[in-house]
Amino acid sequence: MSDFIEFSSIEDIDTTGKTALLFHIPGHCAGCKRVKDSLSKRPCDGWKIYLIDAENDNNKPLIEKYQVSTAPTIVLYNGEEMTGTIVGLKDFLQKADELFGALNL
Repeated sequence: MSDFIEFSSIEDIDTTGKTALLFHIPGHCAGCKRVKDSLSKRPCDGWKIYLIDAENDNNKPLIEKYQVSTAPTIVLYNGEEMTGTIVGLKDFLQKADELFGALNL
C-alpha cells in the first residue's frame, strides 16, 4: 500500500528513483479522490509519490513548471529524467496496473 510523501517546500521533492507527483484538488475533484484512493490500494513498489494540492499558491511554481491545467495529473520520473505524464482519471485507469501494480482489495 502506498503512503504519500508530505513536503513543506518544493526543494524537498526528491525525483531520484521512481517518483510520481500527483497534482490534485482536495475536496472538489471526484477524479482526484478516485486516483488518490486507487494509489493508496496499490503496491506502488519502489515509487515515491508526492501529493500536491493544485489550489495551494505555494505550489504554483510546480504547476507552471509542469504546465498542469487538469486535475488529476501525475508527472512521472525515473531518476532525474521525466518519463511521462498521466492526465485525467481515464488515462490513469488505463495505465495504473502497469505502472503501480494491481489493486490490493
